[in-house]
Amino acid sequence: MFISTLAAVLASVPCQGDGPGCSVNAKVGRSRLLLKVDTGADITVLSDAAARRAGVRLGPDSPSISIQGVNGQSIANLARVDIQIGAHEEQDIVVAVYAWATGSTGSSG
Repeated sequence: MFISTLAAVLASVPCQGDGPGCSVNAKVGRSRLLLKVDTGADITVLSDAAARRAGVRLGPDSPSISIQGVNGQSIANLARVDIQIGAHEEQDIVVAVYAWATGSTGSSG
């Protein structure tokens, strides 16, 4: 999880939608994104397009991990980025960057 106090942050930030569809506005790197909240996630995941907009740089030597999602197991690259939700900011957070087929920008875990 990128924010140890996710519940406290969400209590002070407007959440769009209810339950599993809840999303929050966040500043990720240099970009503003709408992130889905996944309190059961082990890591924050960004789409490759969202990561590019945020200024995340990936190279051929970027580390990678295996991630498990509802559609099975996939490989994602790891990167570091600053994330701000409301007044709460975390710096140099490890995120997984994954090439989603859908229009989603990412999820916050």
